[in-house]
Amino acid sequence: MTALALALDTSTPVLSCALVERDATGMRVLATRSAGPPAVVSTVVPSLFDELLSEAQRSMDEVAVALAGLGPGLFTGARVALATMKAVAYARRIPLVGAGSLEAMALAAARRASLRAGDELPFDAPLESDWLCPILDARKGEVYFAVHRFRTGALETRVAPTAASPSEVLRLLATDEARPQPVGAGTKVVGSGFGEREPSYPGAAEIAFLALHQEREPVFELARVLSLEPRYLRPPEAEVARQKRAQSITQR
Repeated sequence: MTALALALDTSTPVLSCALVERDATGMRVLATRSAGPPAVVSTVVPSLFDELLSEAQRSMDEVAVALAGLGPGLFTGARVALATMKAVAYARRIPLVGAGSLEAMALAAARRASLRAGDELPFDAPLESDWLCPILDARKGEVYFAVHRFRTGALETRVAPTAASPSEVLRLLATDEARPQPVGAGTKVVGSGFGEREPSYPGAAEIAFLALHQEREPVFELARVLSLEPRYLRPPEAEVARQKRAQSITQR
């Protein structure tokens, strides 16, 4: 039995959304869209969803699963995608599943191409890759990164997603015996002559595959929809400011 799923990722400056169809064996991409600056996410999401559905000649009533990128990434962006898809899931009483941005980048790099309309990817696809180091600009003098690879289709983790200084990542890339290959827009921040290798940012179709691979038959549970949270690897700026104010008061 097939099911239609709608995916959204806004964890980076480039929004990505995708409409996919999945069955027990795998997933087929029906349509994808992206939008970058100066587009304002809150204003373009509805029209992009409409474009996806129109291209695939489907309707919102057919969407059976909501999928969201969980980051790490920009704080506001990660919240936007999840809040949007929570609203969709709650209103339509459909399950909500999420997947990480760095893992999605690793998937695209392992395939040597981002998923596009018409692509099919079985859940048991024998993906193989060297160690990959997806990197995103975390701002504030840091990057988000991880080290992953695929072996016989399974995602393996050498370094879990974390926030670090560019120098720390540069040191890892230079000294780790696994020689992980850097990918993503964050390589520009790390510097030292690394060329930017695709994908630059996570794609919603890759988010969809990872989420649906993890949960083959998701079901709607309100508590799970409401409890799903972005992957924050460092405290939000508002929390940092609050802690500084509290510390200042106690020191007076």
